[in-house]
Amino acid sequence: GGSVNALATESYVNSKVSSGGSARVISTGRSGLNWYRVWSDGFKEQGYYLSSVSCNYWPTVYLLKPMSTTTYTLLANYSNSDDNDFNELFFPGRSTTAFTIGFKHAYRNVNAYGVYIYVAGY
Repeated sequence: GGSVNALATESYVNSKVSSGGSARVISTGRSGLNWYRVWSDGFKEQGYYLSSVSCNYWPTVYLLKPMSTTTYTLLANYSNSDDNDFNELFFPGRSTTAFTIGFKHAYRNVNAYGVYIYVAGY
């Protein structure tokens, strides 16, 4: 169990990697509820929590660890909304140092709260 945003320590992750695995976690960190993991092969994982995203506010999130390319994976999910029908989270912009997240509703302006974001790639 545990939160999607839980920070796995370097020793915990390394203990879970088989002895035959070549990549190891070399750096971890956090800032508030946001966190990152850097692997020895250059792969990075990052997690973010936004307290609010709405139809009228599309925030830019600055990465704790810059990525090498803009082809990294972005996944998002909200834990609560005032209307769970026809909501869409999307990423209208990204760079190696930041991304923008947007929110749409088919019929009206609504708010989403507790947005979790996972970033992975090189």
